[in-house]
Amino acid sequence: MSLFSMQGQKMNGFLLVNKASDCTSHDVVAKIRRITKSKVGHLGTLDPFASGLLPIAIGKATKFADYFLAQNKSYKFAIKWGKNTDTLDCKGLITEESVKRPKIAAIKELLLKFKGDIMQVPPQFSALKIKGKPAYKYARTGKYVEISPRKIKIYDLQLLAQTTNEAIFSVYCSKGTYVRALARDICAQLGVCGHVSSLSREYIDNFKGYKYKLTSDFIFNQAGLNDITANLISLDQLIKLKYNYTINEFNYRKLANGVKIATNNLPFKDDQDIKLKLGSEFCMIANFASNYLKSKKLLTN
Repeated sequence: MSLFSMQGQKMNGFLLVNKASDCTSHDVVAKIRRITKSKVGHLGTLDPFASGLLPIAIGKATKFADYFLAQNKSYKFAIKWGKNTDTLDCKGLITEESVKRPKIAAIKELLLKFKGDIMQVPPQFSALKIKGKPAYKYARTGKYVEISPRKIKIYDLQLLAQTTNEAIFSVYCSKGTYVRALARDICAQLGVCGHVSSLSREYIDNFKGYKYKLTSDFIFNQAGLNDITANLISLDQLIKLKYNYTINEFNYRKLANGVKIATNNLPFKDDQDIKLKLGSEFCMIANFASNYLKSKKLLTN
């Protein structure tokens, strides 16, 4: 018999949810946890007002979340001209107003300056930890804290449409990019007021090409355990490493118990992660160093 029962495998995987703009990422996680009675977590929160792709890790897939958190992401967002808000979005309090509106030519010229490696200061209203406490908790009490700029990368930034009072953009960016902060900086350099009026996460690199069929509304109002399991994507499908390596049960048990195994004449580089399979089933990620494999993340414990 396989070391992995079918029932055990069913609830280990990723669920791609199309989150609506009227719920929080935590709400979605909590509901799925109640349905599955499993460990559940999301792979990068979406602001409550934002919509789009919310990947959910279920069961032992939560152990592998760090392989997905560093992925590049694509967003579509709108900037409504004329008002700055304290949260940099449509849910905040107005802090400044202006009748000035940017020209299309000026927007397109400016966007070129944002491409590549840039430094960005995260918003005051963000979950970034400052002295062990999320920045938004300081901001909610009116206390603004100093937040250091961080390097991010903008791979692509396009103006999709422009009206008198609003413009729609698409951005493909690195982990750690705050779209609200990007909009803030665009407005500041254009010399206009503005805030993010809508935001949708279109895809995350590792999940690109997968359809996210379940909406948050369906999950809250209709979904049962069968709906969740029928739409799970396996770890094996999504963990994309350069090398796969098949091991036998003897070596699997050694690795699972923390024992390193020697490997010779294999095309691995030092300090390289390898996806291991026991027969045809994904079982762990191991690290290769000095001709030895050592278990790094194990699916079954």
